[in-house]
Amino acid sequence: MITVIGSEAPGRAVLSGLLGAGMSPGQVLVGVPDKNETIPDRHAAEDLAGSLGLRTAPVWNCADADLVLLAVPPEQVDQVVQHIKPKIDAGGVVISCVPGVPVAQIEGNLPGESAVVQVLPDEAVIAGRHGTCVVAPGTAAVPEDVARVKDLFATMADVVDRP
Repeated sequence: MITVIGSEAPGRAVLSGLLGAGMSPGQVLVGVPDKNETIPDRHAAEDLAGSLGLRTAPVWNCADADLVLLAVPPEQVDQVVQHIKPKIDAGGVVISCVPGVPVAQIEGNLPGESAVVQVLPDEAVIAGRHGTCVVAPGTAAVPEDVARVKDLFATMADVVDRP
């Protein structure tokens, strides 16, 4: 199960790519904030889910997924991570598709040994074409975590390690 939080262009592209590569819509949730919250944008998340035929779940509840993909604007990352922090478990992996936010910043807001892997898709991937994703694991991400993330993104792009 993968949960996508945020409806920025990288999140849309990743969802479209995964579904286009054969991932079942039942394996994907789109996180939406509670009615009294504004981050991430509730209407955009609901529109994204509706346009792709996906289910939604409250952000605070959907971080129980094996993979949690962050695709929010950079200025919202800390707030969103603080919100999902209690639900991130030892076996889950947080994937950040947020440019300009270092992995260490996300790791610093999560419990202990939470695995974080940054994946930055290029413009081709964001435009819905085959392109390249650059992968940078955090300090707690073990090789198995990185392999899972690379396998996921390899369905839509060439995956390369950040030099």
